[in-house]
Amino acid sequence: MCMPKIDKKANFSDEFKWPIVGHKNILWYLQHSIVKGQLNHAYLFSGPKSIGKTKITECFVSSLLCRFEHQQNKSDHKNFPCNECVSCTQYQKGLHPDVYWVKIEENEKTGSDKKNISIAQIRELQSKLARRSFLNSYKVAVITNAEKMTTEAANSLLKTLEEPSPKTILILLTSDSTKLPQTIISRCQTLKFLPVSKSEITSYLHQKGIERKKASQLASLSLGRPGIALAMSEDESMYQQYVDEVTSFLKLQNINLASRFKEVSHIIPTGIGFIEQGKLLDYKLNIWNSIIRDLILIKKSSEQFLKNSYNLSELEKVAKQNSKDSLLQIQKNIAITRNYLTMNLNPKLAIENLLINL
Repeated sequence: MCMPKIDKKANFSDEFKWPIVGHKNILWYLQHSIVKGQLNHAYLFSGPKSIGKTKITECFVSSLLCRFEHQQNKSDHKNFPCNECVSCTQYQKGLHPDVYWVKIEENEKTGSDKKNISIAQIRELQSKLARRSFLNSYKVAVITNAEKMTTEAANSLLKTLEEPSPKTILILLTSDSTKLPQTIISRCQTLKFLPVSKSEITSYLHQKGIERKKASQLASLSLGRPGIALAMSEDESMYQQYVDEVTSFLKLQNINLASRFKEVSHIIPTGIGFIEQGKLLDYKLNIWNSIIRDLILIKKSSEQFLKNSYNLSELEKVAKQNSKDSLLQIQKNIAITRNYLTMNLNPKLAIENLLINL
């Protein structure tokens, strides 16, 4: 189910204080649903990582429970969440007894995240949802990375979606809805999160006290994902790490193959485990892909859409050294390498193979 078209005459901005950048249609729809009591038993929030799905989920759940508590107590409160009532204080502490978050668990032996959400986790959730509400409120379950449920877990969850309990709401968060069974998708109200405009992100950061030029730069780097822009604005080391990675990749374009192979130990440090190497390489390949995207845009004279516009002069130099077809081939090779990582190929072998074809 896609989000229905709605009449937006009502304005809920005074009633709901949600610190969200962009996504006005989604905010209006969810706030309207709370006010009118027209809630679905299941929602699917679909969109790229760091685009705002989790933040909006937190605001939605907190406001829903807060407003319900004030209604039950006949309290004439006007702003939701109020951050004062029992529901709000318990939710903020992660202790609300009627809210359950299902996430990928950590492997106790390796300390790394497991690959999937298991059927055992879904069955445990179903057991919790079957109990009576502690606060006589809604019971809410949030499943993050829902696309990583095993087939058995998804089939088990389907039973809950087909026979929802009263006053129970399920929210599935996914960065790739194509990996979810259609039977799951068809039983959820789907809300698609699209990239937020650069101007909105820039304005938001500027209002938080960030100099406008830097705010604009961070907005460009985020490619419409507010979470990335906010994280970089609050963590200078994260921003610098990104800038250093861009510089390192551009350097690879100007050295011979033998010198590139000498860089392998810098690209993937040997002192970390196999799984950590794979995650680090995937992070770097994501940045590399964004640089190739920028180089292709320069070849098309579309500089206004660059992600790494802060480094325009260097990008232009590298763009002149490559044809559009060669850049498209590099982009394809990066995609192939990332796919190798999903098949657990040795990260060092994967990057060596890619460096040959840069």
